[in-house]
Amino acid sequence: MEIDPMRSAHRAEGTTDNYAVFMDRLETAIVTLREKHALVDLAAPLVAELYRENQVGHQGWVDRRRDVEAAIDEYRGNTTGYELLADLLQDATTLERTFEERTRRLEGKRRMIEDRHKDLDASLMDLEQSKAKLDLSRMLTQDRSALSRTMSQDGRARGTAVTGGIDAELESAREAVFLAEALVEVKGHRAQ
Repeated sequence: MEIDPMRSAHRAEGTTDNYAVFMDRLETAIVTLREKHALVDLAAPLVAELYRENQVGHQGWVDRRRDVEAAIDEYRGNTTGYELLADLLQDATTLERTFEERTRRLEGKRRMIEDRHKDLDASLMDLEQSKAKLDLSRMLTQDRSALSRTMSQDGRARGTAVTGGIDAELESAREAVFLAEALVEVKGHRAQ
């Protein structure tokens, strides 16, 4: 069975078009992830600042509640004074819980943003590596195609009458090597 080198070269050129489509998809995905990464970078310091402010607010209300509890323990006045201190204690306790809950929620958002940042970094790295591998694969395919065309043209220029069937056998062997390398390359990319 003789393999037509021009058909193989045409197949390789058609593959280059597919490479361009895949490269465009990769580039689009990279751009999209970079935009999301920029948004996460923008949100991270804002959430961190809100978290710090709420931590300070929470600690402030913890201190106020303790101060009011101490004042109640030391108070020796009339009932109206106790009622006012009890109201202050209730307000301090309520606001302490409010700031505590808000701080807890912001801590969760801060961690989520950190995780999202790590995920985006890993995904961007994977996409960049895939793009580099695909670009390398495209160059190898183009080189093989050019080599195949050159060998085909060289064989026709020398003429098969002079060398007999040896050129046809060599060409067949070269095509088999070309196809085997392409298959190994494709399987290697799928395994990764």
